[in-house]
Amino acid sequence: MNSGPTSLPPMRPLSEDQAFAFLLGELPEAQAHQLEDEAAEDGTRFEELRAFEAELIDAFLAGGLAPARQTKVEALCRSSADWRARVSTARALRTRAKQQPALEEPRWWSALFARIPVVFAGGLAVAGALVLLFWPGAAVDAEVSLRPLSLRAQATSTTVTLPKRLRNMKLELSLDGEPPRSDWQIVVNGPAGEVWRGAPTSADAIAVRVEIPAAAWSAGRYSVVLRSNDEQVAEYALIVAPAD
Repeated sequence: MNSGPTSLPPMRPLSEDQAFAFLLGELPEAQAHQLEDEAAEDGTRFEELRAFEAELIDAFLAGGLAPARQTKVEALCRSSADWRARVSTARALRTRAKQQPALEEPRWWSALFARIPVVFAGGLAVAGALVLLFWPGAAVDAEVSLRPLSLRAQATSTTVTLPKRLRNMKLELSLDGEPPRSDWQIVVNGPAGEVWRGAPTSADAIAVRVEIPAAAWSAGRYSVVLRSNDEQVAEYALIVAPAD
């Protein structure tokens, strides 16, 4: 661990390592008190630390921290509801950002039509239609973050619209304070009963993640149950809307 210099120059910009060390309780006590005082007395230092906290959480979610620091953030999430909430919010924003449609690239046949005489357009349009018929496009994944029903109070169920060519539904099931376990199992119940059961693809102190194939999903209401040692730990609600 790099603990930085023996004292911090007053009100100079912090390095990333100094800020991360402060946020994770790695700084010597005198340095930590100095930064706490500066943050309390000066808005610039406070905003600087807030920005570094966002960077720390982002690095944690991307798996970009050193292993010791990844472990420390996981411990903070287990012990602090505020940290769990901040990390869960950041994770949800990252998931939503991935769901935003990318700007469509100019299609190759559009560029081709722009370069050929109009007399050939009819024949090429027929050829293009045949290409589209046998090349409908790649399947995509849908990513959804869910929180346990018991902690959602009276909030409505999460609704997701299926892409026309779905490959997998990637669910992220927030633990919201539940201790991590090594034997998670997920059960998905649909309108006609159980539709899928299996192990997660990954899990940490924040959430359990699972990929469920498209064949398990159709329009309707679903209950996703998180179990461990044959006991229910949490339940999540999901409404699947038909593809547009």
